[in-house]
Amino acid sequence: MGWAPMNKHIKIRSLELRQTPPGLEQQLWVRVENVSITASVGIYAAEKENRQEILLNISAEVRNPEKDRINEAVDYRTLVGEARRLATEGHFELIETFICNLGQRLLGIERVNAVELELYKPAAIPPAMASVRYYARQRATRVVTESRRCDN
Repeated sequence: MGWAPMNKHIKIRSLELRQTPPGLEQQLWVRVENVSITASVGIYAAEKENRQEILLNISAEVRNPEKDRINEAVDYRTLVGEARRLATEGHFELIETFICNLGQRLLGIERVNAVELELYKPAAIPPAMASVRYYARQRATRVVTESRRCDN
């Protein structure tokens, strides 16, 4: 007895994306909120010895997909994956350095034009949360120059 797919009677048709009407300017943002990551961040000895939770809101302005297919879009799981990978790469004294490095990394993803990031560090000043915000946009040519780098 073989496996039979459920709902085999359903026909799925991919929708065609419409052309942008003349005179209409649009932006498409992919957003992931409240991403919880454990990272090594901070200047105090206890922070250097123990990883702690940081929360991220990740927004990426992306090029519009030409077709209704995932390979034409930026998958939000890719954005979260990059943040998680960065958190495993070592200790960051400053959350500013972490978020700046993450922003530059996300701008390297094909189809990403701009990023806006928010990082919250809940354990910094309980019951408040310390936070930083980062915004960057690719130059029109997508050439990254040696302007101001985050690791300076």
